[in-house]
Amino acid sequence: MPSIAAVLLAAGRSSRMNTPKALLPWGNASSIISYQIENLSAAGLDPIITVVGHDHQLVSDELSDSNTQIVINQEYDNGRSSSIIKGLSNINTTPDGILIISVDQPRSKTIIKTLIDKWIESKALIATPSFNGKSGHPIIFHCSLMRDLLSITEEKMGLREIILKYQDQRIFVPTNDPHVITNINTPEDYSSALEMYKSTN
Repeated sequence: MPSIAAVLLAAGRSSRMNTPKALLPWGNASSIISYQIENLSAAGLDPIITVVGHDHQLVSDELSDSNTQIVINQEYDNGRSSSIIKGLSNINTTPDGILIISVDQPRSKTIIKTLIDKWIESKALIATPSFNGKSGHPIIFHCSLMRDLLSITEEKMGLREIILKYQDQRIFVPTNDPHVITNINTPEDYSSALEMYKSTN
């Protein structure tokens, strides 16, 4: 089976949440970030690189017993692209693919595994889950795109630039799970996402 590394982005300020999103309770896990790492690991991703920045000590303490390599991005205010590059630069293996996901996008093992299986089956360069025609996260990139990924900038739209460049070699993986389009940015987002999670688990 192809090897897939994960880059989990958890460096932002969570300014609209007013508390570190990574540490919010989620399901049976102690936090969203622990839930993410548990499911990434259960889906077979290795290594799992977690990029922290703002409040990095608090988040790192939460992950002291987790199956992840923690990388600190001191330049987190420069945007998400800087964290992606930091994470990618710390993958010390040669995976066949790289899955990129943000901490505010809690996804089940089932979603992750389905995406991986369809990506392997399709041999596409990029795989994205979707719900009701809307594209979601996480996204898997083939290792041949590593150089492109390491060159992203906020000015050039970050990952979107790569996705548009290779859109004819991208697959969408339809799911019946609305969680694939969930992002948690505000307390209201968190409340509604948690209610949806509880109603489906």
